[in-house]
Amino acid sequence: MFWTHIYCGLYATPLLLVAGFTALQYQHHFFSDDKHYMSENVQYISVSQDSNPKNMAFLLKQRLAYVGYMPEWDIKKYNDTLSFNIIGPWKEYKITYTYTNNMAHTNIYRKQPANLLANLHEASISGLDSWSTDLYKYYANTAIVAAFITICISIYFWAKKSIKTRNDAYIAIASAIFTIGIILTVIVT
Repeated sequence: MFWTHIYCGLYATPLLLVAGFTALQYQHHFFSDDKHYMSENVQYISVSQDSNPKNMAFLLKQRLAYVGYMPEWDIKKYNDTLSFNIIGPWKEYKITYTYTNNMAHTNIYRKQPANLLANLHEASISGLDSWSTDLYKYYANTAIVAAFITICISIYFWAKKSIKTRNDAYIAIASAIFTIGIILTVIVT
């Protein structure tokens, strides 16, 4: 059990460090996250009209074959246009699709290296539709399980060493149940 505790902790440590640092960058933007305009692309794309803007944006994303994810709050439908963003690891695509002439106009922006940190945070949750971010997402999910195992074993070692009376046992069990409940709540939600 001791070695399981050690190896699970070592496996989860890089994710916990990266997640903490990327969460700070994602929320507070310590490093510059400016985007530089690269190019624009105009394509004729014929897709079936869908009244739901999310479905339409998803169809267009598949047809354009850009790597990234679409924030749902950025999908906007106007009279005859649909605009949305695709955020990839190194590029951001701002797409405007016109229903009347089936033209997709894309502005492509190159992101700064600091944006990769924020994207690692997003990739651990949603993935960015590429094999490398899917691999990172798989690592993040397994590292969370390893961290959970490490915490449970730590609680067991702590309880085994520190419990001397029946009241100590009740307090330890209540603390363990409370801690595991909070961890499961965070993981599930």
